[in-house]
Amino acid sequence: MVLPDGQINEETMELLQEFIHPHHEADETLAGEDDLNDEDEDFKQRAEARCKLPWYKRPSPVWFLASVGASAFAISATIAPRIELYTQLVCDIHKPNYTIGRGAEDYGMYSLYADTKERSRICAADPEVGAAVATLVMVYSAAMGVLGCLTTGWWTSLSDRVGRTNILGIGLLGVLYSDFNFISVATFSKYLPGTYWWFPLGALVEGMFGGPATLNAVVHAYVADIVEPHERARIFSLFYGLLFCGLAFGPTIGGLIVKFTGSPLSVFYLSTGVHTAYALGIWFIVPESLSAAQKRESRRAYEASVAKGKQDAIDSPILYRLKSIFGFLSPLSVLWSIPDGSNTSPNPLKSRKKDWSLILMALSYSFAILLMGSYSYKFQYTSKVFGWTSEQIGYWLSIVGVVRAVYLTLILPLVIKLFKPKPTPAVQLPATADEPLIRSRPSSPSPSRSPSRAPSRNPSHTPSITPQSTTQSIVFDLNLARVSVLIELIAFSALPMAMNPLVFTALSVVSCFGAGHAPAAQSVSLALYARRGGVESGKLLGAFGVLQVLSAQIMGPALFGMTYVKTISTMPGTIFYVSSAAVGISLILLLFVRIPEPFKDIEEREPQGARTPLLVHVQDETLVDPDADIPVIVVNAASPKVASSRDD
Repeated sequence: MVLPDGQINEETMELLQEFIHPHHEADETLAGEDDLNDEDEDFKQRAEARCKLPWYKRPSPVWFLASVGASAFAISATIAPRIELYTQLVCDIHKPNYTIGRGAEDYGMYSLYADTKERSRICAADPEVGAAVATLVMVYSAAMGVLGCLTTGWWTSLSDRVGRTNILGIGLLGVLYSDFNFISVATFSKYLPGTYWWFPLGALVEGMFGGPATLNAVVHAYVADIVEPHERARIFSLFYGLLFCGLAFGPTIGGLIVKFTGSPLSVFYLSTGVHTAYALGIWFIVPESLSAAQKRESRRAYEASVAKGKQDAIDSPILYRLKSIFGFLSPLSVLWSIPDGSNTSPNPLKSRKKDWSLILMALSYSFAILLMGSYSYKFQYTSKVFGWTSEQIGYWLSIVGVVRAVYLTLILPLVIKLFKPKPTPAVQLPATADEPLIRSRPSSPSPSRSPSRAPSRNPSHTPSITPQSTTQSIVFDLNLARVSVLIELIAFSALPMAMNPLVFTALSVVSCFGAGHAPAAQSVSLALYARRGGVESGKLLGAFGVLQVLSAQIMGPALFGMTYVKTISTMPGTIFYVSSAAVGISLILLLFVRIPEPFKDIEEREPQGARTPLLVHVQDETLVDPDADIPVIVVNAASPKVASSRDD
């Protein structure tokens, strides 16, 4: 369902919400229902209008099927060769004496195309070279992460007003510039002042154009514009399947290309070609998903927002400036703010106890996601300790990617299906004297029942789920997150002690079985947010998205980069101990998370008439008049209450 290290989005939220509460539907006011009906009607009208267009002008998610897998392939194929090229160029500057049998005047081009594997291993094992490469990777990642964090929101908001394909085209310009910049610097670095320090320029430009986060968000918005909500799960599961294929096979194919061509740079020509084809398709082929009327409406809303902002700037200029500077952190406020109405209680003298579980879940997720910033330094570690080339690192990445994909798509769903507690529907009251007690079912009554005996049910009634069942489901997800983090903790603690490549690979495979932490943690967080009265789940996932960018793209690379630079000459495996510490803190925070008691939580938030009946008892029909109303005893969570309805 969810990528272990992927971005959080609205569609993922819908899948996770169904993962927690497969039969839950929120009550709505009449005004809200009218708004939803209007939106549904508008969506249907736009869908009918799109159906009348020629196929080549009709927006569809099919346009992006090939690009998803191809982009994942292009990115994963260049991961290991990028580190190898960094190492070669840095080695030429800091350790030119490692050059074998050539003069100083031709070391630049020769180092790219004719180096032996032995020289690559010597350079990768040198502490000074490794520290310089780690610093370069750290600066590159920080430039991309900081600018991407600051600009993604602006670009995605602009796509509402000018169109999705226009912003995708602009974002791909940044990707193409980054590709051409990398090839140019790698080829002509000896002629450039600063040599390899021109690489981060590509990250700066790509970050200013939004980076991968913007492209991912706009593609998701494109699909949401044209696909009905109940169909999005199928589309995105297909997207994720193609993404898994690209991530699994890209490193192996990239390694084979390096092996047959003898040049790590050859993979980047292939990657640039893939991105160029993608950009040409966006610029000239893929139709726009937003209609002109939708864009005009978004522009009007934006103009109103700008007018309000100008007024705020006049009233409180300092506060307005602070909000503008730190606006990208505003989604985090949902983690500690209490939704309106969440403190309502039948007892006005009883204050609601502060629940820190959601904040603990967010902090735990932040520490666990730090590991995403360590991958580049792990590649350097394998090159230094085992002497792996980009080809061998590619094979290792493919093995890990395939195992993770199989676990997330086959093994984990099977475990959840077999062991997760099933939702238990609440017992329905009998509608007639001769009707037995039944449990709520989503299906309609059997057609074989005669009309006289069929109970009269409200067709709009939504079957309810018992609070105990919901709580058991959430507890299962929380335990799944804890077990997943524990597996990662064991694997990362043992990795620095693995001096054999086979043992290292085996432990890396074991760590893949901790990939269930991300979906389980998000699932529990959504449930905790809903339990305390939150209804806008998109805000919560927006907060998790900000945490992911801060941890995985900014703080993670900086933390592991500085660690590797300081310890490469003495204990290069320290990065794995830092990883273990981060995962250990995540596990400790998870142990302090508590799921609210179902009855207490419902008693405080639901009116007396809305409580869910759990146990129902009726008198035997032989003891009462069938034509009379039946006394019913309803036992609620808090206390038993007797409800008797008789005609006076």
